[in-house]
Amino acid sequence: MDERRTDRRYPTLTPVVVDATDFAGRAGVTEDMSDTGLRLRTTAPLPIGTRVRVRWRLQTIAAEVEAVGVVVRECDSVPESLFEHSMGVRIDSPVRS
Repeated sequence: MDERRTDRRYPTLTPVVVDATDFAGRAGVTEDMSDTGLRLRTTAPLPIGTRVRVRWRLQTIAAEVEAVGVVVRECDSVPESLFEHSMGVRIDSPVRS
């Protein structure tokens, strides 16, 4: 795959809540995050172009944060996992608490 990322990705397996049309309040996990994107795993696929809001809890400050973005790529599935569908999300608004 052609590497187009400019921001460093940090591996993190973080439980999240995903909101999208027909996919509100669903559980998921992140595989990695950067300032401009994240890799998200969910129980159902989200098509490229889907707008999403991803929320998670930061234990260090006991606050919920969220990122808003769009699914930009489908990634390899993880069939042995509950969250088998993997996708790349480009964050287009700053992460906020």
